[in-house]
Amino acid sequence: MENMLYFCAGNAILCEMNKIVFIFGMFLLVCLASCGGKATEKAAPNQSDSDSIVNEIEMEEISPESTTDYYYSVIVRRYMEDHTTSQMSFLEFCSKEFRELLVSTNKKERIFHEKGPVDWDIWINAKSFDNLSVKHIDRYPTEDGSTIVEVTLRNTGVESKLYVELVNENGLWLVDNIQYPDEKAKKMVSVKPLLEEYVSKD
Repeated sequence: MENMLYFCAGNAILCEMNKIVFIFGMFLLVCLASCGGKATEKAAPNQSDSDSIVNEIEMEEISPESTTDYYYSVIVRRYMEDHTTSQMSFLEFCSKEFRELLVSTNKKERIFHEKGPVDWDIWINAKSFDNLSVKHIDRYPTEDGSTIVEVTLRNTGVESKLYVELVNENGLWLVDNIQYPDEKAKKMVSVKPLLEEYVSKD
């Protein structure tokens, strides 16, 4: 009889201990779940902050200055590696309208075996080059709101400026015209009108 009492008492104590362990375990799980949720919530990025960062990066990448800088890094590299120049080498950098003008001009020149209105390389404003490099690129202020980037090139040790006019097509800045200062005539020489006039003539 006494042994039975000891046995029952032992079982009761064991049950109480199991309850305590179970309750404590559940308490720990709740605490861990709560902490984990808070950590996850804290680590989650703010949507508006994320969007603003993406927009800022995109705006920087597609700016007229950075686009022109990329174009001329490619142009200079190709010229120095291939040691040749061609008006048609960089059509992918041109707007639809300017590209069509260059293609039409080139076609007419070949058909009639003649030289068009531009007898220099429009991309570097020169007939020859040596030790070609880009010295400076900057946005050029305009009164009419057009987008023009000033490019300063160094060619055969001499610096020259050209002005690249860009238009935005489908989110990409593309060359729509190139102008050069004519120091003797004290005016700007604009390539696009010259090509338009040449192509339109019979």
